[in-house]
Amino acid sequence: MKAQFFILGAILLCSLFFIGLPPGQPLVQSPLQDMDYILQNLEREFPHALNLGLEDENPRQTMEDFTSWVRGLTQNFLLNFSSFWVFAEGDPLTGNVVVSLGNYMGSDMNVNLDLDGDQRNVFVQDGDSQSTTFSSVGSSYDLSVQFGNEARSFTWQRDKVNLFALIELVRGENIARSDVVA
Repeated sequence: MKAQFFILGAILLCSLFFIGLPPGQPLVQSPLQDMDYILQNLEREFPHALNLGLEDENPRQTMEDFTSWVRGLTQNFLLNFSSFWVFAEGDPLTGNVVVSLGNYMGSDMNVNLDLDGDQRNVFVQDGDSQSTTFSSVGSSYDLSVQFGNEARSFTWQRDKVNLFALIELVRGENIARSDVVA
């Protein structure tokens, strides 16, 4: 008879223990707030990456390395990262401007450039970059860039390094997207 009371007491204690537990949580959670936080961080870091490349006198390679690193890192957060960037460096002595393009949009693309009426078509593979030089550019110039279904126009200064980057983060049906102009 005592054994029945111990068994009943054990069942009651177990029941109270399991009633007090919080409801089960999924093992993997993906809050949307992290996408905005990461996007804001990338908006600040792309110009810094370009500046580091300029200090090392290899900005295109530095931008490639940085963008590839971000692409790999964001996969750890279950994010698909896409980016397209273009920056222009001018030479005040020769009047030339070197325009560099980086394509990390997920597919190869033709990029149409128009710098003050001088038009160029540059093919850029996914995960790669290309450069082209425009000669005898004025101190201020208009640059139009058409890539994929996107088009942007800028008025930039030859004596300054100018940057445009399109950044996109995707997780499921959620998209965070931003343009960076520096």
